[in-house]
Amino acid sequence: MVCVPHARIASTCFMAAVFSAESNIRPVRGLGRKCEKMAGFAEIKLGICTDTHGEYLPRWDGRRLDAVLHGGDVYDAPALAHGYGYLSPRAWAASQGVPVLAVRGNHDYRDMDGFFSKVDDISGAVRRLSKGLLVAGVGLAPEWYCDAPGEGDLGPQCCRVARMALRQATRREHIILLTHYPPRLPELACGGLPVNGTYECVADMVGKLRPTAVVFGHLHDWFGRHWRQPNGTLVVNPGPAGGVLTIGSSGVALFQAEL
Repeated sequence: MVCVPHARIASTCFMAAVFSAESNIRPVRGLGRKCEKMAGFAEIKLGICTDTHGEYLPRWDGRRLDAVLHGGDVYDAPALAHGYGYLSPRAWAASQGVPVLAVRGNHDYRDMDGFFSKVDDISGAVRRLSKGLLVAGVGLAPEWYCDAPGEGDLGPQCCRVARMALRQATRREHIILLTHYPPRLPELACGGLPVNGTYECVADMVGKLRPTAVVFGHLHDWFGRHWRQPNGTLVVNPGPAGGVLTIGSSGVALFQAEL
């Protein structure tokens, strides 16, 4: 298999979407004055996880977190279809004591427990964690379960979200990309990553936004892996065990896995 570097987002992709960038960008409720000092900005700690599938919900006992990010696949499709029991993600979110932001994965086509109505569902949206930090969300759940959406399904959302983030972020602000669906990045080992499990449209977003961190899920074989791109972007698949993402005052991101 040959690795081919992804292309940048075409400018026509952004111009084709007609909407107000302000409509889906708002501050995250619950952070309040805690993050007002982050204009320049103080260290922020985020609990991150993905693909809990109703079977495992991480805990950050003793950790002082500012918010929690969930990268999707909160539910498990067979359990939803057959009514099997599962851990309550809604109760888990309520117990965090900090804002929970989440995107939808391909298993999240039904919100049986009301998780996505309890948390801030940022699938296809951008939220401002502080004056210095934005979170851009990419998530998509089909009407019925499917293994994964295609590029044509996910591409328009990637275009809209990237455009919103670019219009809002100043030079001094940092962006976290929270996406269930993995970017097709050239530095990934081709032999260990299925082509149909990664997305050019998400990779285009990474190239355009140059985020401080990319948090993705979906690929179970890559749980717990993280690496840093040459430009400094930290790419993380925390998996269901989760971990802590720390964004320092200089914008450098660090990840510590939960063991």
